[in-house]
Amino acid sequence: MATAPPEGEFKHQENPLVQYIVVRKDLLKKPFSWSNGAIVSNSCHASLAVIAENWSHENVQLYLKNHIRDADTTILEGGEPNSSLFQMYKVVLAAQNEEELLKTQETLNKENINHHLWVEQPEGIPTALAVMPYRREFIAPFLKSLRLFR
Repeated sequence: MATAPPEGEFKHQENPLVQYIVVRKDLLKKPFSWSNGAIVSNSCHASLAVIAENWSHENVQLYLKNHIRDADTTILEGGEPNSSLFQMYKVVLAAQNEEELLKTQETLNKENINHHLWVEQPEGIPTALAVMPYRREFIAPFLKSLRLFR
């Protein structure tokens, strides 16, 4: 499997579709002490859930269009994926705690922005929030108070 785009084929997009994922950073600390794997897993759940819930939305179709075709071709023909597979933009941001995560959700609800809040069950703990892919220039201002998850 290729791990980098073929030389010279990566095309920078000025205003790409981007999926933002917001993750609770406090879950790594006591009293929770979740593992990195649990945090990553919950982020993945949220990301896939918002894609599934908005499957027919034009943004989702554009975000996935080339990737689905290329993946199918790669599997059927045994070839390497082409460079479009490397242009799925995601940005992972940190919410310091549950309150900040839920405040972000309120902002997105108020603006009618499609997203999914992942709640870990059976504990009922909100862990991550993923936004449907939107153009960076549109969605970034709503999330500007959050910093990259590090």
